[in-house]
Amino acid sequence: MTQGKVSVSNKSAENINGLAEVPANNVAPTAPPSYEEATGTDGKKRCLQTSPTMATQAAWAHDTCSSPVYSSGGAYNGDTEMLTALSWDDQNVRRSFIRKVYSILLTQLLVTLAVVALFTFRRVRRSYHPIHFYLGKLNPLTSEPVKDYVQANPGWYWASYVVFFVTYLTLACCSGPRRYFPWNLILLGIFTLSMAYVTGMLSSYYNTKSVILCLGITALVCLSVTLFSFQTKIDITSCQGVLFVLVMVLLFSGLFLVVLIPFQYIPWLHGIYAVLGAIVFTMDLSVAFYKHLQPCEPSDEPMDVHFLCCDIDADLIDKAQASNPFPKSISYVTSDIMDSSDPGGPIRNFLDGFNRSTFDLGFCMSITMWIHLNHGDQGLIDFLNRVTKFCDYLLIEPQPWKCYRQAARRLRKLGRPDFDHFHTLSIRGNMAKRITSMLTHGGNAKLIHRFGTTNWGRSLLLFQVNRPAK
Repeated sequence: MTQGKVSVSNKSAENINGLAEVPANNVAPTAPPSYEEATGTDGKKRCLQTSPTMATQAAWAHDTCSSPVYSSGGAYNGDTEMLTALSWDDQNVRRSFIRKVYSILLTQLLVTLAVVALFTFRRVRRSYHPIHFYLGKLNPLTSEPVKDYVQANPGWYWASYVVFFVTYLTLACCSGPRRYFPWNLILLGIFTLSMAYVTGMLSSYYNTKSVILCLGITALVCLSVTLFSFQTKIDITSCQGVLFVLVMVLLFSGLFLVVLIPFQYIPWLHGIYAVLGAIVFTMDLSVAFYKHLQPCEPSDEPMDVHFLCCDIDADLIDKAQASNPFPKSISYVTSDIMDSSDPGGPIRNFLDGFNRSTFDLGFCMSITMWIHLNHGDQGLIDFLNRVTKFCDYLLIEPQPWKCYRQAARRLRKLGRPDFDHFHTLSIRGNMAKRITSMLTHGGNAKLIHRFGTTNWGRSLLLFQVNRPAK
């Protein structure tokens, strides 16, 4: 399927620091050029190799805080979440991920193990009336196993199924809360308790000593994998890591069976089944992790990806088109999305050429401030509404309010008139929060993720545009 992406921003000089291109030598680009350098006829334009973006303000109003470098080890302090495909190549990232997941799994197994042990070994006193004791009808020191109590009151057993399936279906159907902290941990805790509850009830009807043994072995394996992931010499996701998991299963199984089998605490056949269950469970977990950490296999069929890059400066478009390294995949158009006489004309024509109504992903890198300063509050609202009509997903980099003040100050130093709307803007303050509120108001879009904070005090906001069902 043809994929289309629109890159919209307003400052052409910022393109050298955008997401469009990563230098081959991984060296951060130098400072952005001045307006004279960017638009001069001496051929010293520095942003020809990147995608020109939609501009609504001349580049001489460019502020130095506008375009941080987005690269691993760059402006982001340890936040490489946006580079997911590359992050898995880092052993430290994989090690940290596995350590967290196995720690959570260890906690779940310990809770389940404790509940199953409670229903298997714990004994409770039978309820009695004092008069019965005096009449000799019941000895208060007599007790019965918890499993006998559950079997005598099957309502608790059936209630466990209701609790488990209600919790499971809630997690399956409500994808929003489970993706956000702390609701994800709260829901995971509720699910763990419900799973432990239903497992404990099932253990009341069957001999579960072998199940307890299997849970204990698996919990110890998870603990050992968590501790093993702290070292840096061997990658736990490698073949050596898988062998380590199997060795831990055999080690703990041998220790348990040496103690339990000779004393006939559990039949030897049950012990073998417990060991086999632990091996199968840990191998399944290892395979799941391997598939999760493996990069996506390339498709046998080629997939066309097309970029549309927009700018209001026709000179920039002509020069960028002349040095276009991928003319079949990257297109350049001169367009002003804020032009009410023909809103999105070239953009719509590009989509029609691929029989598409929207782009898969749109980029708005360091553009919202310039739209805001030149078109006012209503202009910013109109811009966001127009962009969401063309994109299924929208990646926005809002400039903070301090950049507004610096742009106005720089304009005054140049002896030029101030921005028409700067002193009348009512949308100000935390611009990332204000833009998020405008996009999500009325359910028009949903914030999917917020990628870190740069040294310039800004974030990348990824939105999913909600469209009415056809």
